[in-house]
Amino acid sequence: MNPLQSIIHALNKAIDTREKKEWIPKIKRDLTDETYEFFKSCGEGFYNICFESAQLDFVSKMITLVTGKYSHAVTIYYCENIRSKVTDEEWHRLKLKYFTYYNDPNDLDAKLEKIKVLVLASADENGMNYFDYSHYQDRKQVIMKPTLNEGQMDLVLHSYLTSETMNAVYDYTGLAFWWFNRMFDDEKAWYCSEIIFSKFIKVGIRVANSFDPSPTELVKYGEKVNTIIRKY
Repeated sequence: MNPLQSIIHALNKAIDTREKKEWIPKIKRDLTDETYEFFKSCGEGFYNICFESAQLDFVSKMITLVTGKYSHAVTIYYCENIRSKVTDEEWHRLKLKYFTYYNDPNDLDAKLEKIKVLVLASADENGMNYFDYSHYQDRKQVIMKPTLNEGQMDLVLHSYLTSETMNAVYDYTGLAFWWFNRMFDDEKAWYCSEIIFSKFIKVGIRVANSFDPSPTELVKYGEKVNTIIRKY
């Protein structure tokens, strides 16, 4: 790692440490029948989703100011039996993430097994979060479904569940200086739409024109290639 990258990563880690201390766990919600039936009708697999900005925090305000109306993006995985698709180590890390997000240490296996629509690596102020999509189901959003074969889906899933990805920090410097053509991009950190592009391009699936897209650019590309399946 070159000296500039070392400084950039140290800065992002310092911010991450502060944000983890200030993290307020979320209240677990149930997935609505309507939401569940929508994903069931569209089929198991991956969906990339971009949310309109609520401008409730620094990150969403910054992204909206720089890149447009969509301030956050996530990949979600719909599967009726997620436990059967992951390794024991990946499952253990998912339980730790569930505990962090909801601060609920009880019956983690049973509660995680109930999740049918899982958010993968939501790049937030406190790092990468993994939780039930029900937290996002009422937001204004655009849902896109890229076409992947079984081999590609397997690679994407396990890529999102590596220890390196799950423990990554938020790329504050990459976001703050987004317009400087990646000069301050942290090679060991991600912001939301950056991680999506990175994971899908590795299996030959392009989800935006640029290598460091904004959430708005994901939507524009989805419109271009007709991967948008719902917009509300």
